[in-house]
Amino acid sequence: MGDVVPAPGGPFSPLAIDHVVVRVRDMERAIEFYCDILGCVRERQVDELGLVQLRAGTSLVDLVDIAKPLGKAGGPPPGQGGHNMDHFALRI
Repeated sequence: MGDVVPAPGGPFSPLAIDHVVVRVRDMERAIEFYCDILGCVRERQVDELGLVQLRAGTSLVDLVDIAKPLGKAGGPPPGQGGHNMDHFALRI
């Protein structure tokens, strides 16, 4: 397969990834990975929802604890079958 080239004059023109939402079992371990290894910076934390927002350049990585309200609303917990990516949003 060749390179994918966007159609000129299409209805949308994605500029960047705005944010991704990842559902996690172990929030501290996830924060350690994204911050200490990947270099993200903690930007916001809402403990009662189980949400930690990390800055990754111009994008955000939202970590959602599966044991808290936001995580419980996302369906089955992450496992071998996946279920850890909630959604991603493009900036257009």
